[in-house]
Amino acid sequence: MSELFERGAMIGAKTLTASLFLAVVALGCVACGSSGAQRSPEARQRTEDRLQRCPEHESDHPDNENPDAKKTLVPAGAGSALICLYRGRRTAGPSAAPEAKVLHAGSSRFRRLVHAFGQLDPVRRGAVACPTGRPLRYLVAFHYRNQGDDYVRVDLNGCGLVTNNVLKTLFYPSERLRRILR
Repeated sequence: MSELFERGAMIGAKTLTASLFLAVVALGCVACGSSGAQRSPEARQRTEDRLQRCPEHESDHPDNENPDAKKTLVPAGAGSALICLYRGRRTAGPSAAPEAKVLHAGSSRFRRLVHAFGQLDPVRRGAVACPTGRPLRYLVAFHYRNQGDDYVRVDLNGCGLVTNNVLKTLFYPSERLRRILR
């Protein structure tokens, strides 16, 4: 009987030791997670300002505050993109709700999209004849970890235009860009 009691005490001591060890590890994780790992107020504000879902209209998005967007249509370093599709109508009445897709930086479609934006031809001055078509527009919100989002508007009606509203150059959408956005 005493041998059984000693075994039970040994198992109980091992269980108590393991439980104490796990409690210390858990408390250590909580302490590490809440110590200095908080984001700066600016980083928190950028996350709060980030476009989380498609606005009702493609023009209803925050201003483009990414400082590098003045130099290039899509600055490097985006972590994800929210693609909002707006299908317009030729007649009066309510428009269809926007369709949304999210692409993450690791996906091949995301890489192809960024590359396609980088390969666009700028709009040339002069007279151009463009067919009219069914209004089709996209708003692509590129999200960055340490800077403001970059909003790129793609209008595929007629010849189409691509802009981020801060870069002084307008671009024609390529057939490659059109295929990737579909």
